[in-house]
Amino acid sequence: MAGAFYLVWWRERRRLSERELGLLESVAAQATGLLRNIRLFEQAERERRRLDVLYEVSRRLAAARDGKSVLARLVDEAMNLLGVEAAGIRLLEGDDLVVAARTLSAAPVMVAPRIKVGESLSGRVVATGEPVLVTNLPADETFHPDDRQGAREHGFQTFLGVPLRLHDKVIGELNVYTKRHREFAPDEISLLSALADQAALAIHKARLLADAQAREREATQLHEVTSLLASSLDADWILDQICARAVELLHCDAFGVHMPDPARGGLTLRREINLPAELKDNLVLKPGEGLVGRAMESRKPAWTRDCLSDPSLSYAQGVDDLIRRQSPRAYLAVPIIVRGEILGVLMSYF
Repeated sequence: MAGAFYLVWWRERRRLSERELGLLESVAAQATGLLRNIRLFEQAERERRRLDVLYEVSRRLAAARDGKSVLARLVDEAMNLLGVEAAGIRLLEGDDLVVAARTLSAAPVMVAPRIKVGESLSGRVVATGEPVLVTNLPADETFHPDDRQGAREHGFQTFLGVPLRLHDKVIGELNVYTKRHREFAPDEISLLSALADQAALAIHKARLLADAQAREREATQLHEVTSLLASSLDADWILDQICARAVELLHCDAFGVHMPDPARGGLTLRREINLPAELKDNLVLKPGEGLVGRAMESRKPAWTRDCLSDPSLSYAQGVDDLIRRQSPRAYLAVPIIVRGEILGVLMSYF
């Protein structure tokens, strides 16, 4: 049923004839068709405006060349698109949702830097994969306590969050906040969801570009290292170059080259960068001892997140004390093998 219309006679009572009733039914049928066409036209106009907006947003997002620019532009677009006071994005990092971008105005309601999937409102969006609308933030007990306090202090009332999807996988969520009680219409929720889809693609493209640029830098640096190695026969100079370039390539805090020292009866630091002098002068490791000894003995790379709490690592008493006083915590050890012979171990310290 599209609606109804009626006729009124104020001055007389009147019974309509069959012919008049038929005429009214004919007019009603034509009016119904006209209303249906008007609604279809309005729907088409809304869809056209929606596509125009998304096209413009997509064009502006495509102009941003790095991840930070994409995210910053995205939250601004979301805020302007729906006429709200604040917007933000959380992206998945493992099991956590991390604040990736937010407008300055969103700082009071996005205080928690990390939340778990399923926790608070943003976590619910990612856990369910569905939009979440809350129109009374200060009273919502599921909202993170720190963020809820910010909503009370700064007058935020309404939250709308939609998932960021990439290839049917939720990678985060986009949210907006208003300072008034607002029931977002289905068209508005659909528009924000469409923006989130565009955003997920833009984020993915920015990540691919960043990965490609990183690989290009790594390839360039490796080529430079190869050229340097071929330019000299001075072993210590070559090892110094390896240490310096490894810190750049791996973004580690320090780097060392451990090699057998028969005079001292174990593996010592032949060359290093950014390591304490006491470690360089006094550290001597036996085969199988610590991560360096394990890599040497197993002839395979070895890794530990924390050398002080890793029960699989063991050291002699004096070495253990030295490690606890001076050594970084996380290590990556890779044996140097040339024609089947182990010459030493490369060690990255994080």
